[in-house]
Amino acid sequence: MKRLGLFALVIAALAAVTAAKPSAAQTLRVGLDEDPVVLDPAQSGNLGERQVFAALCDKLVDISPTGEIVPKLATSWELGPDSKSITLKLREGVVFHDGEPFNAAAVKFNIERSKTLAESRRKSELGPVESVDVVDDLTVRFNLKQPYAPLLAQLSDRSGMMISPKAAKSMSAAEFGGKPVCSGPFAFVERVPQEKVVVKRFDKYWNAANIHFDQITYVTMPDSVVRFSNVQSGQLDIGVGILATDIKRGEADPRIKMYSTPGLGFDFLHVNVGSAPRNTTPIATNPKLREALELAIDRKALVAAISNGAYLVGNQPVPSTSRYYIKDLPVPGRNIERAKQLVKEAGFTRVPITLLILNTTMNVQGAQVIQAMARDAGFDIKIDSRETGTAEDR
Repeated sequence: MKRLGLFALVIAALAAVTAAKPSAAQTLRVGLDEDPVVLDPAQSGNLGERQVFAALCDKLVDISPTGEIVPKLATSWELGPDSKSITLKLREGVVFHDGEPFNAAAVKFNIERSKTLAESRRKSELGPVESVDVVDDLTVRFNLKQPYAPLLAQLSDRSGMMISPKAAKSMSAAEFGGKPVCSGPFAFVERVPQEKVVVKRFDKYWNAANIHFDQITYVTMPDSVVRFSNVQSGQLDIGVGILATDIKRGEADPRIKMYSTPGLGFDFLHVNVGSAPRNTTPIATNPKLREALELAIDRKALVAAISNGAYLVGNQPVPSTSRYYIKDLPVPGRNIERAKQLVKEAGFTRVPITLLILNTTMNVQGAQVIQAMARDAGFDIKIDSRETGTAEDR
């Protein structure tokens, strides 16, 4: 993983959500920790957008709480005998928010758009897909360049979220990102940057009988303390991404209900070793400095500081409880003397680093802990805290 300039620091064990006790209101108010910047699955790059997509854009398949791939817009799938194709059967009677039918041609359009759109962030996820064939109106086949085990998992996220071909063709990528047309249980109403996204119930949704709110308002609140307080005061019905350090406070408050679930996400430091001009910095060009930074960080202390131990320590994109965890690559402990020696061998006394982070409470706290730990080894970390849109542009 060091060859990629990447090492995982913390594996998140819990995704904590607070929910106020239900009221008679038909508008659900949800507090997000990131501003949804662009509401096009192909262009999307942040978690706040994915929270909104859960209401707006149905996916071909989904992931169950236990990590299994389950049907959504695709009701079944079959792998080809050479593992270089996969055929999906599609759900009948689905329409997009503009009334256009969902079918195999729409799937083909979506996949090809995600692979070719200049602004698309899905190109690498769908890179092994060579072509898409319309077998019949409700059957579509993905042809692969080589066997590609992660394909269904990719289709359970933004690569598999379906948008209306008619709407996408009638707008530029920027226009569509500000006014999406999908096939989910809720249709887009408005977005106010840095403030809110509003969606309304879609009466023609294929599973409308199980949708029980008329409207959802997603409110951007990067500060976790503010989100938590707004749930407690009744200004929000749900607060997403509550700090692990607030879990006990939520459990002790009779006005709210805490929900925690094992998460698939992990936090990491990503060192820029490939993109100019920042790939010419000392840590980008010297592997000894990258090793030294890793050895300067005490993962256990970091987890304790930002989560009261609710998260798991890790050094891989999967937790140690996963069947895919590589036991021969254990989590390294802190070795400050070795870190200092590596800095010296690299020819440095002090090493400057700029750490770009999102301005969420946990990110700021984590960055400050890392900053303090790394200082002991000779690293002078400058924390550059930005809101989501600016950080993504950077």
